[in-house]
Amino acid sequence: MRWGAILVAVAVLLAGCDSGTARNGAARSKEWSLHVIGGQITLKRSTGNLALNVLSGRPSDLAMSCRSDGRFLVRLETRPETAGKTVELSAGRGAVTLSRGDGFIDETALALLSSGQPISAKVGDTALGPFNPPFDHVTDELVDQCRKWMKAAPPAADWSLTITGGGLAIVHASGGKEDLRIYCTADGNLGAQAPTLKVIASEERFSLGTGSDAHVLVADPASGAVVAAGPMDDALITALAGGQPISASYGAQNLGPFTAPPEEMRNTFAANCRQRAFEAAAKG
Repeated sequence: MRWGAILVAVAVLLAGCDSGTARNGAARSKEWSLHVIGGQITLKRSTGNLALNVLSGRPSDLAMSCRSDGRFLVRLETRPETAGKTVELSAGRGAVTLSRGDGFIDETALALLSSGQPISAKVGDTALGPFNPPFDHVTDELVDQCRKWMKAAPPAADWSLTITGGGLAIVHASGGKEDLRIYCTADGNLGAQAPTLKVIASEERFSLGTGSDAHVLVADPASGAVVAAGPMDDALITALAGGQPISASYGAQNLGPFTAPPEEMRNTFAANCRQRAFEAAAKG
C-alpha cells in the first residue's frame, strides 16, 4: 500500500473513533468517516468494521462531499441504481434537493450538515436513514473546509418560468428580449422557439444543447418562425434539468451557451414535462 493511502486510512480511522460529547446532547455515531483527498472532502457513513471497510474499499451507505470547485455532492454508494438521479437530503427540519445528486455548496447545505440532527437521504422510492450524525469535531472539520470552498452565488440567469399552452415553459431573454423558449406539449413532445433567429427555407434541423450534448428537434420552416419539436424522452428532460449550460443552433445561427436556469425552476419545469408525458401516454 502506498504511504499516501496509509495516511488517508489512518486519518479516516481517527475521524471515526471520537468519544467526545455532542454539543446538543443528541446521540452520535462512530460509523461516519472523513476522507480528504486532493480537492475533495467526503463524509461517509457505513456499517461494519470501519478499518476493514477502508482497506477493502467497500462502498458506503451515504457519502456527502464538498469539492474545491464549489460543488456539493451526495451519493448512495451501495445503491448504484440511484446514480444520476435527484437526491433529497434531510436532517431535522432542514432539507436540500440536488438534481443528479450535485449542486452548489451553500448555507442551506452547511446548516444541514452542522445541525447535529439525524441524517436521511431519499432517491425516488429508495430511502436511507435516519442515521445518527457524526461527532461534533468531525462535522466541524467538514463544514470549515466546505465553507472555504463555497463560491459566491452565481449571478441570476435571464430565465423565467411561464405558462404556455396549458403547461410550463422556460424562457430566456437577453436584455429583456426573448431569444429562446423551451416547453412541453400535451401530446408528449418537447418544443422550442427561437424568435431572434431567421427562418431558413430548406433547414429542418434544430439542435438544443445541454453542456456538450446535442438533442435534435425538427423545425417547420413553413410556419414563418423558427419553431421546432421532437419526442420528449426522460433523458432529454433530465439533461435540461441537470444544470448544464443550454444552447441552440439552427443552420449557421447559434444561441448561447446560456447559464442554466436556477435549480428550483429547472426541477419545476421537469416535473411538469413528466406529468404531461404521463398524461399523453395514458391517452394512448
